[in-house]
Amino acid sequence: MAIVFSDIHGNTRKLHKALSYKPDELHIFAGDAVDSFVKTPQDQEKCLEELVASKCILIYGNHELSYHPTRTMSCSGWHQYGADNFPKYLDDKIWKAAYAVDDYLITHAGLATPYCGKSKSAKSMATVLNKKFKDNHSTIYAVGRSRGGRSSSGGIFWYDFRYDWEKLTDKFNQVFGHCALREPYHEIKPNGKQHICINSDDRTDECWVFDTKEQRIVRL
Repeated sequence: MAIVFSDIHGNTRKLHKALSYKPDELHIFAGDAVDSFVKTPQDQEKCLEELVASKCILIYGNHELSYHPTRTMSCSGWHQYGADNFPKYLDDKIWKAAYAVDDYLITHAGLATPYCGKSKSAKSMATVLNKKFKDNHSTIYAVGRSRGGRSSSGGIFWYDFRYDWEKLTDKFNQVFGHCALREPYHEIKPNGKQHICINSDDRTDECWVFDTKEQRIVRL
């Protein structure tokens, strides 16, 4: 069982809300603690610092990777303060590309059908994705056309389930963030698999978490 949250973008109020919800349960952060047009670079560093000091499972978002020393990306909101101060928090021994719990596959942006391969479970898929993370040229780093890239769909750091050509794979239950929504998204597919997006608007302190035990989104 776990509490999943994502995309706090320097908002410590969102971070504290998520961490204080069922604090004794495992918490999983699905990426994007940094970059914001609202919060200061220092606020963003504070979020990184607190996340690394917490007992959360940490999953890279595309914005963390824009400051990663060897897997850099170009993301909106990038700033020199982050380039100077964030890499020390982004050790690959602490952060992951994917994680599975209670039969849910958790990534930053979701997994599109072309990238799901032959894995038969969320756990085995997470293992594959974490191995692929070591290859800077892996398709998991692809950027879809909807986000300014050349691929039909983005990889797990850039996929946009609303606009990318390829659909989310319904081979696994999935929880992800990345796409800022006014309301959380929870869809049950015809085969019973669930897709959950929990990224709220960066301009508000409202946040949503997904409780894997209760199989529901909780608004905080």
